[in-house]
Amino acid sequence: MEASANSNNKDNALQLLQALERRIAQQDKYFNQLNERLERMEKRIELCGRTAYARTSNSNIRGFRQPLHPISLPNGDDVPKGQFPLNQGDFFELTDQSASNLIALYGLVIPDGVPESTGTKLKILADHIGLPW
Repeated sequence: MEASANSNNKDNALQLLQALERRIAQQDKYFNQLNERLERMEKRIELCGRTAYARTSNSNIRGFRQPLHPISLPNGDDVPKGQFPLNQGDFFELTDQSASNLIALYGLVIPDGVPESTGTKLKILADHIGLPW
């Protein structure tokens, strides 16, 4: 009888340990998911900070030759070299195709019913980068 009770105790202890291991593994999984989410949030906050700085700097530009501060792309990458205007003068000289390319890179949309003129595209871009229109 005593051997049977010891066997049951061992089985119960083993089951309890296995349940605890499963619970710990589940908690580790949740912890890792939380860490990944926090890392994404930190990157997003950093991107928002850079974007806010660039927009604020661009909003204070007063001369056509003062350098523009590029806004990062939605994924955090920089605009490909040579595609972002260097200064306000270059911005207003963007071709229709260059403006369209930047709008596509930034994932911006032209509202329905608004003519897709170069001026409209430049206005949308100016609003996005913080440049006074």
